[in-house]
Amino acid sequence: MAERSNLAHNIFRLHNAVVKERNRVLSDNDLTSTQADVIVFISEYDGAEEINQLDIQQAFHLTNPTISGLIDRLEEKGFVKRVRSAYDARYRKIELCEKSTAILEKLISNAEQIEDELLSGLSETEKSEFIIYFKKVLETAEEKN
Repeated sequence: MAERSNLAHNIFRLHNAVVKERNRVLSDNDLTSTQADVIVFISEYDGAEEINQLDIQQAFHLTNPTISGLIDRLEEKGFVKRVRSAYDARYRKIELCEKSTAILEKLISNAEQIEDELLSGLSETEKSEFIIYFKKVLETAEEKN
């Protein structure tokens, strides 16, 4: 019997392996991989503009209840705070607390290290090609949604 590529299943397995490793590394900081990603996302705007819950929801393609719970947990742990928007009273902007900024470089470094480990079996050419093909597949998938 010919083996199917089972791409969707393999992508799912890869995602789970990455999340599991990131969660293991981040557990010392009482963070999950998604929480760390949200902290890094907020940091990338670094005062350039206000980030609110809807911005995070759209960037991560997650539902409002999921993002709300995620922000609640980050706030409870002291990583972020909700502050009334200076531009629109209906929104509360999400800001990083000192606890987040103190570990930001570590979060970025850990993500890069895991990426390097995942791609370590590929040559530089293969890495470049993989990234190009992966982005194309991702763009196609996102266009359908």
